[in-house]
Amino acid sequence: MLQLKNWVLSAPDRADRLLGYDGEHLARTLAVHIDTPSVWQYKFELRFADGKVNILDAMLHGNVASSELKESYLSAAGPCELQVRGLSGEREIKSNVLGLMLAESIQAGTEFTAPSEFEQLEQNLTNIKEQAVAAAGQAQDAAERAEQAAERAETAADSAETSAEQAQAAADKAQTFSKNAPKIQNGNWWIYNPISGQYEDSGQKAQGDTGAQGEQGEKGETGQKGEQGDKGDRGDVQYATFDIDSKTGMLSMHTTDGYQQPDFKLNEHGYLEVIL
Repeated sequence: MLQLKNWVLSAPDRADRLLGYDGEHLARTLAVHIDTPSVWQYKFELRFADGKVNILDAMLHGNVASSELKESYLSAAGPCELQVRGLSGEREIKSNVLGLMLAESIQAGTEFTAPSEFEQLEQNLTNIKEQAVAAAGQAQDAAERAEQAAERAETAADSAETSAEQAQAAADKAQTFSKNAPKIQNGNWWIYNPISGQYEDSGQKAQGDTGAQGEQGEKGETGQKGEQGDKGDRGDVQYATFDIDSKTGMLSMHTTDGYQQPDFKLNEHGYLEVIL
């Protein structure tokens, strides 16, 4: 690659001096490595063997200034001279002139347009325009995708809101029925009506008809005799007893303490009667 150091232009390798144009196997780009790119704008000035001159606008990438070579930029094959110019505002600086060799495949009489700098600028503007149009198209696509995503999000939000409302309504309905469970009244099931707020007779009997009596089951085995229980306390038994005095013939009645049972008496016929 050609070198520009302290504005001295040189070719470290002899092969760097041999150039071709776009479409050949030789160098298709005129490139110069610059030691300090600084703020300069670089131009390549080419003088051909037929005396014609062309100026190429160089693009700077890092420390390399380069320009694409096309057949229409080159006048004739054979020796040519290259000089690098630097522009910065009103300042201008030039390098030394370096001899180069154009490939012999370039034919004399090829249509030549000079200066090529304007064509390059026009091409650059065209490229920028195409890039801007492509970027605008991409931006439009992105905007449409964003709009579609927003619409989908809005639809999802509406669906979520509707689902939430339905869930709340179902919860309220469930709570209403849980507080007003069906009840039996007049032998029928009565159901709560949430609209009227009243219980209504469903007409459905709460108890079904009595079924037929089932067959008697087999008699079970007799269980073992249990142990005899403890003797209970004596009960409060009230009673009356009678005695006849053999000497006097008098009838006497004797009772237990607190006797409150029927009384006895002799009637007019001498019979003992119970008074209930």
